[in-house]
Amino acid sequence: MSHLVFFPVVSSVHYFLVCFNLKEGKTQVIDNSAVDVSFSAKYGSIPITLRKVFVNVLKQLDDERVKKLNRGKPKREKMSWRTLRNQVDCAVFMMIHMETYMGQDVKDWDCGLANEGSTQKSQLLNLRHKYVGRMLLSDLNTKKNFVIEGMGKFAEYPMAKQKEILEYAKTMIYNRFNLFTDL
Repeated sequence: MSHLVFFPVVSSVHYFLVCFNLKEGKTQVIDNSAVDVSFSAKYGSIPITLRKVFVNVLKQLDDERVKKLNRGKPKREKMSWRTLRNQVDCAVFMMIHMETYMGQDVKDWDCGLANEGSTQKSQLLNLRHKYVGRMLLSDLNTKKNFVIEGMGKFAEYPMAKQKEILEYAKTMIYNRFNLFTDL
């Protein structure tokens, strides 16, 4: 897989990937959004600009693969699990895409997600928990010990109190999300 280089991109409030396949010389845009708009309206100059910068880096490293990569238009991949209505989980999609994409033809790629619907919604919630857990418990998290101590204290509460705390947290998250998305 060393022939794949992923660039996570945040544009406005949308997350997607630009993937450079050095083996095949492809520039791929991997995005969960299936909204039908033109490539330039959706991504602007981001994929081309990233490729120019990356090609310059490869040239400085005298990497032969630069010759292949410098050709061709970026392609927006069309996976079966892309979504029309989900506008909040693009970062989760981006994570699963980086975790599961190995450069295969997109029609042969199975990231484990169902097509848009209730099953996919449940899968995304599980992935959100998985990724948040990994980040919170990562050795790179300077607050890891604080998180672990808090988890221990939380586990000591009776189940009713735990549910109350979780409901309060959901309300706070929802309120913060609405503040952020109303900008």
